[in-house]
Amino acid sequence: SSDLKLKIVYEGLSKLPPADIADIVEDLPPAEREAERSLVGACLTRPELILDVALKPHEIFDPRLAAAWGAMQELAATGVAFDLLSVADKLEAGSVRVAPSELSELVAQSGSAALLREYERIVRDASMVGEEAPAGL
Repeated sequence: SSDLKLKIVYEGLSKLPPADIADIVEDLPPAEREAERSLVGACLTRPELILDVALKPHEIFDPRLAAAWGAMQELAATGVAFDLLSVADKLEAGSVRVAPSELSELVAQSGSAALLREYERIVRDASMVGEEAPAGL
């Protein structure tokens, strides 16, 4: 599964078959999957929170959530207030399709904004699993 994740990073989500994407998401332990969903959902609910999170899209295991996170970061970086419709619209302009109803589910299931740092830690820790230290260290 880590090879599939690397393939996403280098080749992009649009070049992977749907079965590979499903395998990637299924490989993520439930706690990490929920932390990712809670993190994205909390920031969709309160967009100003994204400025407090230092995660990059490649650190998010679920490729669809990673794409949504990247779209949210891009919108926030330009000073544009975003919501689930503007994020879905930005995603549609790219190679990833995430319906507004799917983003709405994230908002409905979003975790507490008070736990944002904990979600970030869980997601970051999960992204570092399997990474190897550079040779010579």
